[in-house]
Amino acid sequence: MTDWTDEHRLLSSHVDTAYYLEANPDVAAAGADPVAHFMTQGWREGRNPNPDFQVAYYLRANGDVAAAGVNPLLHYLSAGKAEGRQPRRPLTEERTVVEAASPARLSGGWDGAPDPEPDLNQTTLVRLLDRLAPRDASLIVAFSHDDCERNIGGVQNLVRAEASAFAQLGLSYLHVSPQRPHSFHSEFPADRTTYSLRLNGKRLGATRASDLLAALRRGDGGAPLVLVVHHLLHHSPEVVAQFTELDLATTIFWVHDFLSVCPNYVLLRNDVSFCGGPPEDSGACTICAYGRDRARSRERIRRFFAAAAPQILAPSESALSVWRKAAGLPYRAAAVQPLARLNLSRTKPRETPSGPIRVAHLGAPAMLKGWPTFRGLAARFADDPRYRFYQLGHTSGRARGVEYASVSVTRETPNAMIDAITELGIDVIVNWSICSETFCFAAFESLAAGAAIVTHPNAGNVTALVRENRQHGLVVDDEGGLHALFGQGQLAPFLSAGDRFRGSLIPEGGTATWLQETMDGRAVLRRLVRTDRIEAMSGIEVAGG
Repeated sequence: MTDWTDEHRLLSSHVDTAYYLEANPDVAAAGADPVAHFMTQGWREGRNPNPDFQVAYYLRANGDVAAAGVNPLLHYLSAGKAEGRQPRRPLTEERTVVEAASPARLSGGWDGAPDPEPDLNQTTLVRLLDRLAPRDASLIVAFSHDDCERNIGGVQNLVRAEASAFAQLGLSYLHVSPQRPHSFHSEFPADRTTYSLRLNGKRLGATRASDLLAALRRGDGGAPLVLVVHHLLHHSPEVVAQFTELDLATTIFWVHDFLSVCPNYVLLRNDVSFCGGPPEDSGACTICAYGRDRARSRERIRRFFAAAAPQILAPSESALSVWRKAAGLPYRAAAVQPLARLNLSRTKPRETPSGPIRVAHLGAPAMLKGWPTFRGLAARFADDPRYRFYQLGHTSGRARGVEYASVSVTRETPNAMIDAITELGIDVIVNWSICSETFCFAAFESLAAGAAIVTHPNAGNVTALVRENRQHGLVVDDEGGLHALFGQGQLAPFLSAGDRFRGSLIPEGGTATWLQETMDGRAVLRRLVRTDRIEAMSGIEVAGG
Protein backbone atom coordinates (compact mmCIF):
# COMPACT_ATOMS: atom_id res chain seq x y z
CA MET A 1 0.00 0.00 0.00
CA THR A 2 2.87 2.34 0.73
CA ASP A 3 4.41 1.72 -2.66
CA TRP A 4 1.06 2.38 -4.36
CA THR A 5 0.66 5.64 -2.42
CA ASP A 6 4.17 6.76 -3.31
CA GLU A 7 3.58 5.97 -6.98
CA HIS A 8 0.27 7.83 -6.92
CA ARG A 9 1.97 10.84 -5.37
CA LEU A 10 4.76 10.76 -7.97
CA LEU A 11 2.41 10.39 -10.92
CA SER A 12 -0.22 12.88 -9.73
CA SER A 13 1.76 15.84 -11.06
CA HIS A 14 2.40 14.12 -14.40
CA VAL A 15 -1.06 12.80 -15.25
CA ASP A 16 -3.00 15.69 -16.78
CA THR A 17 -6.42 14.88 -15.36
CA ALA A 18 -8.38 17.20 -17.67
CA TYR A 19 -6.56 15.84 -20.72
CA TYR A 20 -6.95 12.21 -19.56
CA LEU A 21 -10.69 12.50 -18.93
CA GLU A 22 -11.31 14.30 -22.22
CA ALA A 23 -9.31 11.71 -24.16
CA ASN A 24 -11.00 8.83 -22.30
CA PRO A 25 -14.72 9.55 -21.90
CA ASP A 26 -15.32 6.03 -20.50
CA VAL A 27 -13.10 6.87 -17.54
CA ALA A 28 -14.93 10.16 -17.03
CA ALA A 29 -18.31 8.41 -17.24
CA ALA A 30 -17.24 5.86 -14.62
CA GLY A 31 -16.17 8.64 -12.24
CA ALA A 32 -12.77 7.01 -11.82
CA ASP A 33 -9.70 8.74 -10.45
CA PRO A 34 -7.60 9.47 -13.60
CA VAL A 35 -4.27 8.91 -11.82
CA ALA A 36 -5.36 5.63 -10.28
CA HIS A 37 -6.88 4.47 -13.57
CA PHE A 38 -3.67 5.19 -15.49
CA MET A 39 -1.57 3.43 -12.84
CA THR A 40 -3.62 0.26 -12.69
CA GLN A 41 -4.81 -0.28 -16.26
CA GLY A 42 -4.58 2.84 -18.43
CA TRP A 43 -0.95 2.44 -19.42
CA ARG A 44 -1.51 -1.25 -20.21
CA GLU A 45 -4.23 -0.16 -22.66
CA GLY A 46 -1.93 2.36 -24.33
CA ARG A 47 -3.61 5.46 -22.90
CA ASN A 48 -1.39 8.52 -22.65
CA PRO A 49 -1.16 10.38 -19.31
CA ASN A 50 -0.57 13.80 -20.90
CA PRO A 51 0.08 15.28 -24.36
CA ASP A 52 3.85 15.03 -23.91
CA PHE A 53 4.19 11.33 -23.07
CA GLN A 54 3.31 8.57 -25.55
CA VAL A 55 2.94 5.18 -23.89
CA ALA A 56 2.99 3.13 -27.11
CA TYR A 57 6.05 4.93 -28.46
CA TYR A 58 8.01 4.63 -25.21
CA LEU A 59 7.41 0.89 -24.97
CA ARG A 60 8.15 0.36 -28.67
CA ALA A 61 11.38 2.37 -28.49
CA ASN A 62 12.53 0.76 -25.24
CA GLY A 63 12.21 -3.00 -25.47
CA ASP A 64 13.78 -3.52 -22.06
CA VAL A 65 10.99 -1.52 -20.41
CA ALA A 66 8.32 -3.41 -22.33
CA ALA A 67 9.92 -6.76 -21.40
CA ALA A 68 10.02 -5.78 -17.72
CA GLY A 69 6.30 -5.01 -17.75
CA VAL A 70 6.69 -1.81 -15.73
CA ASN A 71 4.67 1.37 -15.99
CA PRO A 72 6.50 3.34 -18.74
CA LEU A 73 5.83 6.76 -17.18
CA LEU A 74 7.20 5.60 -13.83
CA HIS A 75 10.28 4.24 -15.60
CA TYR A 76 10.78 7.51 -17.47
CA LEU A 77 10.51 9.60 -14.30
CA SER A 78 12.75 7.38 -12.20
CA ALA A 79 15.40 6.45 -14.78
CA GLY A 80 14.54 7.07 -18.43
CA LYS A 81 14.70 10.85 -18.34
CA ALA A 82 18.18 10.83 -16.79
CA GLU A 83 19.27 8.27 -19.40
CA GLY A 84 18.18 10.54 -22.24
CA ARG A 85 15.23 8.42 -23.37
CA GLN A 86 12.55 10.32 -25.32
CA PRO A 87 9.04 10.55 -23.83
CA ARG A 88 7.37 10.88 -27.24
CA ARG A 89 8.14 10.22 -30.87
CA PRO A 90 10.57 12.88 -32.13
CA LEU A 91 8.99 15.47 -34.43
CA THR A 92 5.54 14.08 -33.68
CA GLU A 93 3.69 17.24 -34.69
CA GLU A 94 5.78 17.67 -37.83
CA ARG A 95 5.23 14.07 -38.91
CA THR A 96 1.51 14.25 -38.22
CA VAL A 97 1.17 17.46 -40.20
CA VAL A 98 3.25 16.16 -43.13
CA GLU A 99 1.14 13.02 -43.28
CA ALA A 100 -2.04 15.14 -43.46
CA ALA A 101 -0.69 17.86 -45.78
CA SER A 102 -2.92 18.43 -48.81
CA PRO A 103 -4.55 21.33 -50.66
CA ALA A 104 -7.97 20.02 -49.58
CA ARG A 105 -7.02 20.20 -45.89
CA LEU A 106 -5.65 23.75 -46.13
CA SER A 107 -8.62 25.06 -48.13
CA GLY A 108 -11.22 23.44 -45.89
CA GLY A 109 -11.98 20.54 -48.20
CA TRP A 110 -14.74 22.35 -50.10
CA ASP A 111 -16.12 20.08 -52.80
CA GLY A 112 -16.89 22.67 -55.48
CA ALA A 113 -20.68 22.26 -55.35
CA PRO A 114 -22.65 24.89 -57.29
CA ASP A 115 -23.37 28.22 -55.64
CA PRO A 116 -26.85 28.75 -54.19
CA GLU A 117 -29.34 30.78 -56.17
CA PRO A 118 -28.96 34.57 -55.72
CA ASP A 119 -31.70 36.81 -54.35
CA LEU A 120 -30.76 39.91 -56.38
CA ASN A 121 -31.28 39.86 -60.13
CA GLN A 122 -29.68 42.42 -62.44
CA THR A 123 -32.68 44.75 -62.53
CA THR A 124 -33.03 44.86 -58.75
CA LEU A 125 -29.28 45.29 -58.27
CA VAL A 126 -29.08 48.18 -60.75
CA ARG A 127 -31.96 49.92 -58.99
CA LEU A 128 -30.32 49.47 -55.59
CA LEU A 129 -26.93 50.75 -56.70
CA ASP A 130 -28.43 53.71 -58.57
CA ARG A 131 -30.19 54.74 -55.37
CA LEU A 132 -27.41 53.99 -52.87
CA ALA A 133 -24.28 54.57 -54.99
CA PRO A 134 -25.11 56.91 -57.90
CA ARG A 135 -23.18 56.55 -61.16
CA ASP A 136 -21.82 60.08 -60.96
CA ALA A 137 -20.07 59.25 -57.65
CA SER A 138 -17.02 57.00 -57.45
CA LEU A 139 -17.39 53.60 -55.82
CA ILE A 140 -14.81 51.36 -54.15
CA VAL A 141 -15.31 47.70 -55.13
CA ALA A 142 -13.39 45.43 -52.75
CA PHE A 143 -12.99 41.65 -53.00
CA SER A 144 -12.03 39.36 -50.12
CA HIS A 145 -12.48 35.72 -49.18
CA ASP A 146 -15.42 35.93 -46.76
CA ASP A 147 -18.05 38.18 -45.22
CA CYS A 148 -16.07 40.63 -43.06
CA GLU A 149 -19.07 41.35 -40.83
CA ARG A 150 -19.62 37.70 -39.93
CA ASN A 151 -16.03 36.55 -39.51
CA ILE A 152 -13.10 37.60 -37.33
CA GLY A 153 -9.50 38.06 -38.41
CA GLY A 154 -6.84 40.50 -39.53
CA VAL A 155 -8.11 40.90 -43.10
CA GLN A 156 -11.69 41.24 -41.91
CA ASN A 157 -10.65 43.94 -39.43
CA LEU A 158 -8.84 45.80 -42.19
CA VAL A 159 -11.81 45.65 -44.57
CA ARG A 160 -14.05 47.20 -41.93
CA ALA A 161 -11.46 49.88 -41.08
CA GLU A 162 -10.98 50.58 -44.78
CA ALA A 163 -14.72 50.98 -45.37
CA SER A 164 -14.92 53.42 -42.45
CA ALA A 165 -11.98 55.44 -43.79
CA PHE A 166 -13.53 55.68 -47.25
CA ALA A 167 -16.81 56.80 -45.70
CA GLN A 168 -14.97 59.78 -44.20
CA LEU A 169 -13.88 60.65 -47.73
CA GLY A 170 -17.48 60.50 -48.89
CA LEU A 171 -16.93 57.34 -50.97
CA SER A 172 -19.19 54.30 -50.90
CA TYR A 173 -17.62 50.88 -50.32
CA LEU A 174 -19.02 47.76 -51.99
CA HIS A 175 -17.61 44.61 -50.41
CA VAL A 176 -17.75 41.44 -52.51
CA SER A 177 -17.22 37.95 -51.10
CA PRO A 178 -18.08 34.42 -52.30
CA GLN A 179 -21.52 33.30 -51.19
CA ARG A 180 -20.00 29.86 -50.53
CA PRO A 181 -16.33 28.84 -50.26
CA HIS A 182 -14.52 26.86 -52.95
CA SER A 183 -11.27 24.93 -52.88
CA PHE A 184 -8.73 27.71 -53.34
CA HIS A 185 -10.11 29.07 -56.61
CA SER A 186 -13.61 28.67 -58.01
CA GLU A 187 -13.95 26.92 -61.36
CA PHE A 188 -17.29 28.53 -62.27
CA PRO A 189 -17.82 31.26 -64.92
CA ALA A 190 -19.40 34.63 -64.15
CA ASP A 191 -22.96 33.51 -64.84
CA ARG A 192 -22.61 30.66 -62.32
CA THR A 193 -20.66 32.54 -59.63
CA THR A 194 -22.67 34.05 -56.78
CA TYR A 195 -21.34 36.90 -54.67
CA SER A 196 -22.51 38.21 -51.32
CA LEU A 197 -22.63 42.01 -51.33
CA ARG A 198 -22.35 44.61 -48.59
CA LEU A 199 -22.54 48.32 -49.26
CA ASN A 200 -21.03 50.48 -46.50
CA GLY A 201 -21.30 47.53 -44.12
CA LYS A 202 -24.98 46.76 -44.79
CA ARG A 203 -25.87 43.57 -46.60
CA LEU A 204 -27.54 44.04 -49.98
CA GLY A 205 -27.96 40.36 -50.80
CA ALA A 206 -26.46 37.84 -53.22
CA THR A 207 -26.11 38.24 -56.96
CA ARG A 208 -24.48 36.61 -59.96
CA ALA A 209 -21.04 37.93 -60.90
CA SER A 210 -22.34 38.56 -64.42
CA ASP A 211 -25.18 40.73 -63.07
CA LEU A 212 -22.79 42.68 -60.85
CA LEU A 213 -20.52 43.33 -63.84
CA ALA A 214 -23.45 44.65 -65.84
CA ALA A 215 -24.64 46.84 -62.97
CA LEU A 216 -21.17 48.41 -62.57
CA ARG A 217 -20.78 49.35 -66.25
CA ARG A 218 -21.36 53.05 -65.88
CA GLY A 219 -21.11 54.38 -69.43
CA ASP A 220 -20.65 58.02 -70.42
CA GLY A 221 -20.61 60.43 -67.53
CA GLY A 222 -20.09 57.75 -64.91
CA ALA A 223 -17.43 58.25 -62.25
CA PRO A 224 -14.49 55.81 -62.23
CA LEU A 225 -14.35 52.86 -59.84
CA VAL A 226 -11.50 51.61 -57.66
CA LEU A 227 -10.98 47.84 -57.61
CA VAL A 228 -9.36 46.53 -54.41
CA VAL A 229 -8.47 42.83 -54.25
CA HIS A 230 -7.73 41.80 -50.68
CA HIS A 231 -7.92 38.11 -51.44
CA LEU A 232 -8.55 35.69 -54.34
CA LEU A 233 -9.13 32.70 -52.06
CA HIS A 234 -12.43 30.98 -53.09
CA HIS A 235 -12.72 33.36 -56.08
CA SER A 236 -12.26 32.60 -59.77
CA PRO A 237 -9.29 34.75 -60.91
CA GLU A 238 -10.78 34.73 -64.41
CA VAL A 239 -14.07 36.19 -63.18
CA VAL A 240 -12.39 38.83 -61.00
CA ALA A 241 -10.22 39.76 -64.01
CA GLN A 242 -13.39 40.77 -65.88
CA PHE A 243 -13.88 43.57 -63.35
CA THR A 244 -10.60 45.10 -64.52
CA GLU A 245 -12.35 45.85 -67.85
CA LEU A 246 -14.64 48.37 -66.13
CA ASP A 247 -13.83 52.09 -65.99
CA LEU A 248 -11.27 52.01 -63.18
CA ALA A 249 -9.18 54.71 -61.60
CA THR A 250 -6.82 51.97 -60.38
CA THR A 251 -6.61 48.32 -59.33
CA ILE A 252 -5.08 47.52 -55.94
CA PHE A 253 -3.84 44.04 -55.01
CA TRP A 254 -2.96 43.34 -51.36
CA VAL A 255 -0.29 40.85 -50.26
CA HIS A 256 -1.89 39.64 -47.03
CA ASP A 257 -0.34 36.23 -47.66
CA PHE A 258 1.25 34.39 -50.57
CA LEU A 259 -1.67 32.70 -52.34
CA SER A 260 -0.54 34.44 -55.53
CA VAL A 261 2.71 32.43 -55.24
CA CYS A 262 1.43 29.00 -54.15
CA PRO A 263 -1.79 27.27 -52.99
CA ASN A 264 0.00 26.92 -49.66
CA TYR A 265 -0.51 30.60 -48.95
CA VAL A 266 1.99 30.69 -46.06
CA LEU A 267 4.68 28.98 -48.19
CA LEU A 268 5.20 26.00 -45.91
CA ARG A 269 6.52 22.94 -47.72
CA ASN A 270 4.26 20.08 -46.63
CA ASP A 271 2.91 22.47 -43.97
CA VAL A 272 6.03 22.28 -41.79
CA SER A 273 8.94 24.18 -43.36
CA PHE A 274 9.09 27.66 -44.89
CA CYS A 275 10.18 27.35 -48.54
CA GLY A 276 10.14 30.95 -49.81
CA GLY A 277 8.34 30.01 -53.03
CA PRO A 278 10.94 28.31 -55.30
CA PRO A 279 10.27 27.83 -59.05
CA GLU A 280 7.34 25.52 -59.81
CA ASP A 281 9.59 23.01 -61.60
CA SER A 282 12.13 22.81 -58.77
CA GLY A 283 12.84 19.63 -56.86
CA ALA A 284 11.57 21.37 -53.73
CA CYS A 285 8.10 21.54 -55.29
CA THR A 286 8.07 17.95 -56.50
CA ILE A 287 8.38 16.63 -52.93
CA CYS A 288 5.64 18.93 -51.60
CA ALA A 289 1.96 18.01 -51.34
CA TYR A 290 1.10 21.36 -52.96
CA GLY A 291 3.51 21.06 -55.91
CA ARG A 292 1.09 19.27 -58.21
CA ASP A 293 -1.55 22.00 -57.91
CA ARG A 294 0.84 24.91 -57.93
CA ALA A 295 1.56 25.14 -61.68
CA ARG A 296 -2.10 25.41 -62.66
CA SER A 297 -2.90 27.85 -59.85
CA ARG A 298 0.05 30.03 -60.84
CA GLU A 299 -1.03 30.13 -64.49
CA ARG A 300 -4.48 31.35 -63.49
CA ILE A 301 -2.93 33.99 -61.23
CA ARG A 302 -0.56 35.12 -64.01
CA ARG A 303 -3.47 35.72 -66.36
CA PHE A 304 -5.22 37.79 -63.72
CA PHE A 305 -2.13 39.95 -63.13
CA ALA A 306 -1.60 40.39 -66.87
CA ALA A 307 -5.15 41.74 -67.14
CA ALA A 308 -5.03 43.86 -63.97
CA ALA A 309 -1.45 45.25 -63.90
CA PRO A 310 -2.22 46.25 -60.30
CA GLN A 311 -0.71 48.53 -57.72
CA ILE A 312 0.68 46.19 -55.04
CA LEU A 313 0.15 47.03 -51.37
CA ALA A 314 1.87 44.93 -48.71
CA PRO A 315 1.38 45.28 -44.95
CA SER A 316 5.12 45.13 -44.22
CA GLU A 317 8.54 45.38 -45.85
CA SER A 318 9.20 41.71 -45.08
CA ALA A 319 5.98 40.64 -46.84
CA LEU A 320 6.80 42.72 -49.91
CA SER A 321 10.37 41.38 -50.02
CA VAL A 322 9.25 37.72 -49.95
CA TRP A 323 6.54 38.40 -52.55
CA ARG A 324 8.84 40.22 -54.96
CA LYS A 325 11.41 37.41 -54.86
CA ALA A 326 8.86 34.63 -55.35
CA ALA A 327 5.93 36.02 -57.35
CA GLY A 328 7.40 36.83 -60.78
CA LEU A 329 4.14 38.57 -61.72
CA PRO A 330 3.56 41.79 -63.70
CA TYR A 331 2.50 44.83 -61.67
CA ARG A 332 2.52 48.59 -62.02
CA ALA A 333 4.09 49.64 -58.71
CA ALA A 334 4.47 48.37 -55.15
CA ALA A 335 4.33 50.02 -51.72
CA VAL A 336 4.10 49.15 -48.04
CA GLN A 337 0.96 50.13 -46.13
CA PRO A 338 0.87 48.85 -42.50
CA LEU A 339 -2.43 47.57 -41.13
CA ALA A 340 -1.94 49.31 -37.79
CA ARG A 341 0.40 51.75 -36.08
CA LEU A 342 2.12 51.14 -32.75
CA ASN A 343 2.15 54.13 -30.42
CA LEU A 344 4.32 53.63 -27.32
CA SER A 345 4.02 56.20 -24.56
CA ARG A 346 7.15 57.33 -22.74
CA THR A 347 4.96 58.14 -19.78
CA LYS A 348 3.94 54.49 -19.30
CA PRO A 349 7.04 52.44 -18.47
CA ARG A 350 6.62 48.72 -17.87
CA GLU A 351 7.66 47.66 -14.38
CA THR A 352 10.50 45.19 -13.90
CA PRO A 353 8.92 41.83 -12.98
CA SER A 354 9.07 40.53 -9.43
CA GLY A 355 8.66 36.87 -8.69
CA PRO A 356 8.57 34.30 -11.52
CA ILE A 357 8.89 35.62 -15.06
CA ARG A 358 5.55 35.16 -16.80
CA VAL A 359 5.93 33.74 -20.30
CA ALA A 360 3.08 33.38 -22.79
CA HIS A 361 2.06 32.03 -26.18
CA LEU A 362 -0.61 34.15 -27.87
CA GLY A 363 -3.36 32.65 -29.98
CA ALA A 364 -4.18 29.18 -31.19
CA PRO A 365 -2.07 26.15 -30.18
CA ALA A 366 -1.08 25.60 -33.81
CA MET A 367 2.18 24.42 -35.34
CA LEU A 368 2.05 27.36 -37.75
CA LYS A 369 2.27 29.73 -34.78
CA GLY A 370 5.05 27.81 -33.01
CA TRP A 371 2.97 26.00 -30.41
CA PRO A 372 5.12 22.80 -30.34
CA THR A 373 8.20 24.90 -29.56
CA PHE A 374 6.43 26.75 -26.76
CA ARG A 375 4.93 23.56 -25.34
CA GLY A 376 8.35 21.89 -25.30
CA LEU A 377 9.85 24.92 -23.56
CA ALA A 378 7.11 24.93 -20.93
CA ALA A 379 7.43 21.18 -20.36
CA ARG A 380 11.17 21.46 -19.78
CA PHE A 381 10.88 24.34 -17.32
CA ALA A 382 7.49 23.48 -15.79
CA ASP A 383 9.04 22.84 -12.38
CA ASP A 384 11.49 25.74 -12.53
CA PRO A 385 10.44 28.38 -9.95
CA ARG A 386 11.89 31.14 -12.14
CA TYR A 387 9.05 30.86 -14.69
CA ARG A 388 5.31 30.56 -15.14
CA PHE A 389 3.87 29.70 -18.54
CA TYR A 390 0.55 30.81 -20.06
CA GLN A 391 -1.44 30.43 -23.24
CA LEU A 392 -3.81 33.28 -24.13
CA GLY A 393 -6.42 32.58 -26.80
CA HIS A 394 -9.83 31.12 -27.54
CA THR A 395 -8.68 27.45 -27.76
CA SER A 396 -6.68 25.72 -25.05
CA GLY A 397 -3.57 23.72 -25.91
CA ARG A 398 -3.80 21.69 -22.67
CA ALA A 399 -0.06 21.42 -22.12
CA ARG A 400 1.75 20.44 -18.93
CA GLY A 401 2.91 23.45 -16.97
CA VAL A 402 0.87 25.92 -19.06
CA GLU A 403 -1.98 27.95 -17.56
CA TYR A 404 -4.75 28.83 -20.00
CA ALA A 405 -6.62 32.15 -20.21
CA SER A 406 -9.52 32.53 -22.62
CA VAL A 407 -9.15 35.65 -24.78
CA SER A 408 -11.17 36.54 -27.89
CA VAL A 409 -10.48 39.63 -29.95
CA THR A 410 -13.69 40.78 -31.63
CA ARG A 411 -14.86 43.99 -33.23
CA GLU A 412 -16.53 44.83 -29.90
CA THR A 413 -13.36 44.05 -27.90
CA PRO A 414 -10.44 44.98 -30.21
CA ASN A 415 -8.02 45.43 -27.29
CA ALA A 416 -8.88 42.18 -25.50
CA MET A 417 -5.43 40.64 -26.01
CA ILE A 418 -3.58 43.81 -24.94
CA ASP A 419 -5.76 44.00 -21.83
CA ALA A 420 -5.20 40.32 -20.99
CA ILE A 421 -1.41 40.59 -21.30
CA THR A 422 -1.48 43.61 -19.01
CA GLU A 423 -3.86 42.14 -16.42
CA LEU A 424 -1.98 38.83 -16.17
CA GLY A 425 1.34 40.65 -15.88
CA ILE A 426 2.86 38.76 -18.81
CA ASP A 427 6.54 39.69 -19.14
CA VAL A 428 7.61 37.75 -22.22
CA ILE A 429 5.85 36.51 -25.36
CA VAL A 430 7.50 33.62 -27.22
CA ASN A 431 6.48 34.20 -30.85
CA TRP A 432 7.99 31.27 -32.75
CA SER A 433 5.92 31.33 -35.95
CA ILE A 434 7.35 28.91 -38.53
CA CYS A 435 6.12 30.98 -41.48
CA SER A 436 7.26 34.42 -42.60
CA GLU A 437 4.55 36.58 -41.04
CA THR A 438 3.25 39.35 -43.32
CA PHE A 439 1.74 41.37 -40.45
CA CYS A 440 1.40 39.80 -37.02
CA PHE A 441 -1.17 41.59 -34.89
CA ALA A 442 -0.19 39.44 -31.88
CA ALA A 443 3.35 40.84 -31.98
CA PHE A 444 2.08 44.43 -32.07
CA GLU A 445 -0.35 43.67 -29.23
CA SER A 446 2.54 42.27 -27.20
CA LEU A 447 4.57 45.47 -27.51
CA ALA A 448 1.52 47.65 -26.88
CA ALA A 449 1.04 45.82 -23.57
CA GLY A 450 4.69 46.38 -22.63
CA ALA A 451 5.75 42.73 -22.92
CA ALA A 452 9.03 41.66 -24.47
CA ILE A 453 9.08 39.32 -27.50
CA VAL A 454 11.41 36.40 -28.07
CA THR A 455 11.47 35.18 -31.69
CA HIS A 456 13.80 33.71 -34.32
CA PRO A 457 15.44 35.22 -37.45
CA ASN A 458 12.89 33.95 -40.00
CA ALA A 459 9.55 35.05 -38.55
CA GLY A 460 9.05 37.82 -41.11
CA ASN A 461 7.29 40.89 -39.76
CA VAL A 462 7.77 39.68 -36.17
CA THR A 463 11.55 39.59 -36.53
CA ALA A 464 11.59 43.02 -38.15
CA LEU A 465 9.42 44.49 -35.39
CA VAL A 466 11.71 43.18 -32.64
CA ARG A 467 14.82 44.46 -34.38
CA GLU A 468 13.22 47.90 -34.71
CA ASN A 469 12.41 47.87 -30.98
CA ARG A 470 15.48 46.16 -29.51
CA GLN A 471 14.71 47.06 -25.92
CA HIS A 472 11.42 45.19 -26.37
CA GLY A 473 12.71 41.83 -27.52
CA LEU A 474 15.33 39.31 -28.51
CA VAL A 475 16.00 37.42 -31.75
CA VAL A 476 17.39 33.97 -30.91
CA ASP A 477 19.05 31.85 -33.59
CA ASP A 478 17.26 28.55 -32.98
CA GLU A 479 15.41 26.40 -30.44
CA GLY A 480 18.68 25.43 -28.79
CA GLY A 481 19.37 29.09 -28.17
CA LEU A 482 15.83 29.55 -26.87
CA HIS A 483 16.27 26.80 -24.28
CA ALA A 484 19.70 28.15 -23.33
CA LEU A 485 18.17 31.61 -22.82
CA PHE A 486 15.82 30.16 -20.22
CA GLY A 487 18.15 27.58 -18.76
CA GLN A 488 21.00 30.05 -18.19
CA GLY A 489 18.70 32.66 -16.67
CA GLN A 490 19.44 35.31 -19.31
CA LEU A 491 15.90 36.67 -19.44
CA ALA A 492 15.95 38.29 -16.00
CA PRO A 493 18.91 40.64 -16.69
CA PHE A 494 17.48 41.55 -20.10
CA LEU A 495 14.11 42.48 -18.60
CA SER A 496 15.80 44.51 -15.86
CA ALA A 497 18.21 46.36 -18.14
CA GLY A 498 15.93 47.87 -20.79
CA ASP A 499 13.09 50.37 -20.63
CA ARG A 500 9.91 48.99 -22.14
CA PHE A 501 6.85 51.16 -22.56
CA ARG A 502 3.18 50.42 -22.88
CA GLY A 503 1.04 52.06 -25.51
CA SER A 504 -1.75 51.47 -28.01
CA LEU A 505 -2.33 49.87 -31.38
CA ILE A 506 -4.05 52.23 -33.80
CA PRO A 507 -5.77 50.67 -36.85
CA GLU A 508 -4.96 52.18 -40.23
CA GLY A 509 -7.45 52.64 -43.04
CA GLY A 510 -5.85 50.32 -45.58
CA THR A 511 -6.25 51.48 -49.16
CA ALA A 512 -7.88 54.74 -48.07
CA THR A 513 -4.83 55.67 -46.00
CA TRP A 514 -2.49 54.86 -48.90
CA LEU A 515 -4.56 57.06 -51.24
CA GLN A 516 -4.32 60.00 -48.85
CA GLU A 517 -0.71 59.70 -47.69
CA THR A 518 1.28 58.86 -50.84
CA MET A 519 1.98 60.77 -54.02
CA ASP A 520 0.71 57.95 -56.25
CA GLY A 521 -2.35 57.51 -54.09
CA ARG A 522 -3.28 61.18 -54.08
CA ALA A 523 -3.07 61.25 -57.87
CA VAL A 524 -5.73 58.53 -57.97
CA LEU A 525 -7.77 60.23 -55.27
CA ARG A 526 -8.03 63.39 -57.35
CA ARG A 527 -10.03 61.42 -59.89
CA LEU A 528 -12.44 60.29 -57.22
CA VAL A 529 -13.18 63.35 -55.08
CA ARG A 530 -12.75 67.13 -55.35
CA THR A 531 -9.26 68.50 -54.66
CA ASP A 532 -10.51 70.77 -51.89
CA ARG A 533 -12.03 67.77 -50.14
CA ILE A 534 -8.73 65.88 -50.38
CA GLU A 535 -6.91 68.75 -48.70
CA ALA A 536 -9.57 69.04 -46.03
CA MET A 537 -9.43 65.32 -45.28
CA SER A 538 -5.63 64.92 -45.41
CA GLY A 539 -5.30 65.19 -41.64
CA ILE A 540 -8.24 63.01 -40.62
CA GLU A 541 -7.81 60.35 -37.97
CA VAL A 542 -8.82 57.08 -39.60
CA ALA A 543 -11.41 55.11 -37.66
CA GLY A 544 -10.66 51.52 -36.71
CA GLY A 545 -12.65 48.34 -37.30
